Amino acid sequence: MRTMSGLVLALLLAAAPLGVAQQAGEVDRELLVRFSRAYGMASGTLEQHEPGSLSAADRDAKLSNPAALDRGLRQEIDRIIDLNGLERREWQQMLARMDVDAELRQRVDSLSTPFRTQ
Repeated sequence: MRTMSGLVLALLLAAAPLGVAQQAGEVDRELLVRFSRAYGMASGTLEQHEPGSLSAADRDAKLSNPAALDRGLRQEIDRIIDLNGLERREWQQMLARMDVDAELRQRVDSLSTPFRTQ
């Protein structure tokens, strides 16, 4: 019975969208790169449509809910997310993690900077 429980646990962990190590703070490198690229592109697009200085919190609030943006901007953000191979769930999870993990936010900001200009 104990072996069966271990097998079930192993299968559940393998099927989970984020592994245990990733949930504990480690982000999959490929996901981090894809998200950072998309985040930079989306941030740059948002800044072009809404010139001025948005705070990081305001920018993330707008990017976390693209449905609330005007149609053209929403379509562009959706295209950027798709172009970078992200699922909506991954996009939302990474934005939420950045809210609580200052180190992750710093990594994403650093990696996304080259993609903010188009």
